[in-house]
Amino acid sequence: MSNTSIIYGIYNNTNYKRISESYKKNKNNPVRNLRGDSMEINKELQDFRNEFWLRDRYIIDKKDAVEIAKECKCSSTTIYKWMDKFNIPRRNQSEINDKRRGNKLYCKKEWIEEQYINQKLSIYQIAEKCECNPVTIWGWLRKYNIPMRDGQWKKGHMPWNKDKKGIFSEESKRKMSESKKGIIPWNKGKDCPQLKGNKNSHWKGGKHYSNEGYVYVLKSMISWKKSNGYIQEHRLIMEENLKRGLWDWEVVHHINGIKDDNRIENLYLCNDNRHHMRIHNQLGRIAQQLLRSQKLGKIVFDYDLGEYYIVFGKGAAS
Repeated sequence: MSNTSIIYGIYNNTNYKRISESYKKNKNNPVRNLRGDSMEINKELQDFRNEFWLRDRYIIDKKDAVEIAKECKCSSTTIYKWMDKFNIPRRNQSEINDKRRGNKLYCKKEWIEEQYINQKLSIYQIAEKCECNPVTIWGWLRKYNIPMRDGQWKKGHMPWNKDKKGIFSEESKRKMSESKKGIIPWNKGKDCPQLKGNKNSHWKGGKHYSNEGYVYVLKSMISWKKSNGYIQEHRLIMEENLKRGLWDWEVVHHINGIKDDNRIENLYLCNDNRHHMRIHNQLGRIAQQLLRSQKLGKIVFDYDLGEYYIVFGKGAAS
């Protein structure tokens, strides 16, 4: 039998110390991970791929994934992936947070009570002492249910910067104002035609889609366009077909429900928004009726009546 020690399986924390000791004795020997792949333990910066090395760091040495990742020069996500692969149980997030806080004084209830209640230091003074944000001190006072003194972080407390405008003194404002006198911005009064239209690097042919799925086209010569020069394409096509402009209250309906299908045969002009919603509600009722019938049918739109209807039988297949 060879001197190579091969260990299989998943071990709980009770017998892990014994396994870890045997692993340290045979440190230079190859081991197998849970998939059965043989690998060398002493590969540089690849130790996290070995189950027993990773268990030794995480369980025995009590290191967290961030510390192990720094040691292996990889991300903490990689460490967590291999921990899950080896079924290494994770510690509670509270334990990790307590370890990361280390010896920070404001995390200890006795110390923060001594500073705030006995020595009567303010939140700002404690924060300056600990080199942290005052909100952090306020949060730990609330966590330990330490009663707040009057006038500090309570309703009606007067902020230090109330009625103060800006962070610069009057002298600083005067100097900044004098330094900018007589300087004209390079683009003042310039139209910059080289950045407009197809000369712009973001030019998309004068057409774009809105968040609702409608197509907008650029029409700079139309007076009733949007402020950026774009108009809805389906309204433009309907106007060109009618050879007149549409009123604001008139709505163009897409018969097949596809908002970017702007063929004139797919568009229907509604008198107002109420008329448009009535057509949509009628389409919903027709669709439910077709589903309940469990028959082969086709929903067709009548342009003259402005309504949908169902065609059953041979007409549905065409």
